[in-house]
Order: sequence, then structure tokens, then C-alpha cells
Amino acid sequence: MGSRRQIPRRVDFLAVRAAPGIMCICPKPGELILVNEMKLCIPSADDRGIDAPVASHFGSAPFFTMIDLEGDAVTVVRNPACGHAPGECHHLDILRAHGVGTVACSGIGRRAFDALARDGVRVLTASLPTVRDLVAAVRSGQAAPMTIQQTCAGHHGEHRHRHRHRHRHGRGPIAST
Repeated sequence: MGSRRQIPRRVDFLAVRAAPGIMCICPKPGELILVNEMKLCIPSADDRGIDAPVASHFGSAPFFTMIDLEGDAVTVVRNPACGHAPGECHHLDILRAHGVGTVACSGIGRRAFDALARDGVRVLTASLPTVRDLVAAVRSGQAAPMTIQQTCAGHHGEHRHRHRHRHRHGRGPIAST
């Protein structure tokens, strides 16, 4: 008899490229999410949009600045989980509502990174002072894809990131190096 091909019984999610820059994600049966890679989210320290300083950590950022890279539209959304305990943030609903396909930041927790990856959202990294600077880095290809090794992997309290400063989750920077 011929060899049988094993088919996996469980699929965590399905992702299909619908058009250039557009992904259809099916994270669970009956749920369809359209992700636009040209919609960018940058965690920001205030609500000044493109001129805002970039927040040091995705989960504890007071605001998310959303940028449509094709049309330059900017939307600022307050982060309802700002000041959360580590690992208790739930930002996917905000990103889904805005059709975000790319996050650019200098620090993010591993659970948030994993959740974004499961939803088909690219995470890029670059340590730059303003949202405007980070948008320019994304557009020019200077913002690199973040790896799981670059995330804050569950170490709570004071710690160091590769973006050269120390901070306590939800409490901002404490020292420069």
C-alpha cells in the first residue's frame, strides 16, 4: 500500500494573504480578522500624535499612535491597560479595531509579542525618540523585525532591555546608561 500522509488534527490559526499588504487571519472558527501591514501602531508617551515621544514599553504606554502608512492618517488611542501588572495587558482588541498589521516599539513583553504574532501582526524594533522618527525608520526599512530573544521574557520589576535604559513596568524610565 502507498504511504499515508498525516494531516494535523488541530490548527492554531490560519493566515492567508488576501492582497499585497493585507492578511486574513482566522484565529478561531467563525472569527475573521483583516490585518493591513500598512497600518502601524507605535506606543507613545503622550497624545501629540506624530510628534509624541515613543514610550519605552508597549504594554505600559499611555497611548497608541496609529499611522496609515499609505495615507498618512494618524489616530491616537488611550491605552486602557496603562499601569497594568506585567502579563495582564489585552491590547489585541484595540489593534484589531484599527486594522493594525505592524507594531514598532523598543520594548514588549513575550506574551504580548506571542499574541501579536498569532494575530499576524509584525513587530519591528528600533530605539528612536519620536513617533515621527520611528515612522521614518519603518518606511526606510531601518526598523528590524523583533525576535523572541529581544522581548522582556517575564522578568518583573527592574530590568534591562537592549534599548539601553532600565525601567520598572508601568512606571517609566529610572536611569539611562
